[in-house]
Amino acid sequence: MRKQFLTYILLAISLVGLSIWPLNAAAAEENWPTIIQQLEAARATNNADTKINSSLATAYNNYGLTFAHQKQWQQAEIYLQKAAATDPSNNNIRLNLSNIYFEHGFELFQSPDSNAFGGSSHSQAKQLATQAIEFNPNNINAILLLGDIEYMNQNMQEAQASWQKASLLAPQNQQIKQRLDKISREANTESGMQDRYNTYFIIKINRDSDNIPGFDISASLDAARIAVSNDFNYLQKHKIPVIVYSVSEYQSTLKDAPEWSDGAYDGKLRIILYKNRPNFKQVNSTIVHEYTHAVIADLTD
Repeated sequence: MRKQFLTYILLAISLVGLSIWPLNAAAAEENWPTIIQQLEAARATNNADTKINSSLATAYNNYGLTFAHQKQWQQAEIYLQKAAATDPSNNNIRLNLSNIYFEHGFELFQSPDSNAFGGSSHSQAKQLATQAIEFNPNNINAILLLGDIEYMNQNMQEAQASWQKASLLAPQNQQIKQRLDKISREANTESGMQDRYNTYFIIKINRDSDNIPGFDISASLDAARIAVSNDFNYLQKHKIPVIVYSVSEYQSTLKDAPEWSDGAYDGKLRIILYKNRPNFKQVNSTIVHEYTHAVIADLTD
């Protein structure tokens, strides 16, 4: 689901006569560090003055937003955190901080750091989504993001719970309804599957398929990864979920898949394992084909 357009709330500082709504070029050109320095000095001599504290929180907020609009998320978070601590009762500041946490997390989830293989970017994105929800429990973007992260990490119950919460906030949203319908089928199919460890993949495999002699799904995936990565000069940046189905499981779970399909890639690799193909040549070919889709999707994102 596409995220909703987010707006930030630029506050007015009554003490220094600013009234700007929303963020515009004039606001971006304000000398916020100087304004903050003056207000901090004023607070140091009179920390009980609520007007000074409110104005300082507003200045922190507005300065943080200038960083947010430049996508300098960490700096934005520092100043919005200061703003929230200085004026805890200001709900607009909390909404801004929630949105910034979401934006930062969404960026990490969509474009994980190539130096952060193994899920650390996803972990950071999850933490940011959780913080966004703490500051605004109705931040539907953050709730959906949290569900997306759990879904891609194969934590199906947690993903389903997040999307159900989003559905309560937007009960008529058809895309959320489609997500819930899809995850219901997938979770039901995968509940009886086996987990297989692999450094580069999160693998779930049909129990019967896992016991077929002469086939190692982990080794087949590694072979495909090495071959395709060499062809594209590609470095995999995060774990890819892989689900290995029987024919009936595949067809009942992926309702829109054509009957001739042996596999699919939709953010996850989905593979059929046929018991009647003892050399597994077709299965290995399908794995290479679908992994190639994953590589191309990542390179062109």
